[in-house]
Amino acid sequence: LVDRCKKLEILVSEKHLTSLQKIDISGCSSLREFSLSWDSIEELDLSHTCIEILHSSIGRLSKLRRLDLQGLRLKDLPKEISCLRSLTKLLLSNCNIVTKSKLEAIFDGLESLRRLYLQDCGNLLELPENIDSLSSLYELRLGGSNLKMLPTSIKNVSSLEIMSLDNCKKLGWLPELPPHIKMLSADNCTSLVCVMSLKALLKSMKGVQRYISFKNSMKLDAPSLDRIMEDATLAMKSVAFHNTIAVYDYGYSYSTARVCLPGCRVPRQFKFRTICSSSSITIEPPHLSKTFRLIFSAVVSSSYGMKERDNDAIIKCQSYSEDGRRKLVGNMLIRNHEITDLSMDHVFVWISPFCRIFDKSKVFEFSVTTTTGEHNGFYSLKECGICPIYYSEFPRIAAAMNLDRDLEREIALKLSQMFGSDLNESMQFESESIERD
Repeated sequence: LVDRCKKLEILVSEKHLTSLQKIDISGCSSLREFSLSWDSIEELDLSHTCIEILHSSIGRLSKLRRLDLQGLRLKDLPKEISCLRSLTKLLLSNCNIVTKSKLEAIFDGLESLRRLYLQDCGNLLELPENIDSLSSLYELRLGGSNLKMLPTSIKNVSSLEIMSLDNCKKLGWLPELPPHIKMLSADNCTSLVCVMSLKALLKSMKGVQRYISFKNSMKLDAPSLDRIMEDATLAMKSVAFHNTIAVYDYGYSYSTARVCLPGCRVPRQFKFRTICSSSSITIEPPHLSKTFRLIFSAVVSSSYGMKERDNDAIIKCQSYSEDGRRKLVGNMLIRNHEITDLSMDHVFVWISPFCRIFDKSKVFEFSVTTTTGEHNGFYSLKECGICPIYYSEFPRIAAAMNLDRDLEREIALKLSQMFGSDLNESMQFESESIERD
């Protein structure tokens, strides 16, 4: 490790050191020339140096797992990187040499790559279609790049679960996503107009934490906003039913889901909502008599002073029954980075894995505070809403998700054990309706 050695200018060696596994010369701001051929190296960090030429011999590092080239002003990106069959993490952020053609030349050989960082790559306008050759890719970070679109082949990157597009200010269109996405952040995508589908949210729900954010992406058109919320609501209903297995078996593999979108109204999917900026919802008891779980929504206002605050916020929902009993039925923690710098009102939607309600719940009251319980005016709610999930919906949700038959039967069994004959009758009716449709 010789990181941040400001006077180091040349590091060249022909000696073969068989035990050396890690080289870190990051921040050696005077380093211009580097050439090593030790095939035992597993981690190589050349970030933030003055290296302009990366020798083709790098392709011989057969054991290399992590390669960090962030901030380099390379004259070329050697195609021999594609020979690094063991590489699992490649960091190319803030490298202007990165273009569509350069990436296309290296992607085909990186079958072990799990993490790819391409933030702030100013000359990256598109990703190559062969991105789907990255069969092991789990995390893709593209924030701050000049991407205008993503290739349709992105949906075939079957292992991808985390994708960050924050501050991609030229991105105008988002195609169908891979089947196992669990975190999508597209904050400050100020040119983003169209999002095709988020049905990928419906896959692999067990024990998954879903997070979708389009903070300050103000140009999203109405059809896209509606598609996002329709798919997200269906995903949250799926979360509720999958959690029956964890609840009944006293397990800890709960699933959760949350979404953040620009907007000033609670989505249409929420039948029960506030009007005129009220902070409570009054619901007649019959509406909840066969409710299984609830989905919550709140419109958070970009109140003054939020940029100066350094606090997280909590939105709470409490239920009050006719006999005066009160119970916390759903809350959501909003991290400081999620709520600061909001350029307009935003809609937050979430489902709590521990949500339980009283059959006789009549009033639902929402409030927002800091984590210390302060009501200081820095955060305010403009609208709130709840969307009941009825246990009789399960056959329709299962059909929409194309559930594995064994898993469908397992969930149905847990539901019948929880709700008894009423559920069986409702599910039979729903199943017959689906068959007739």
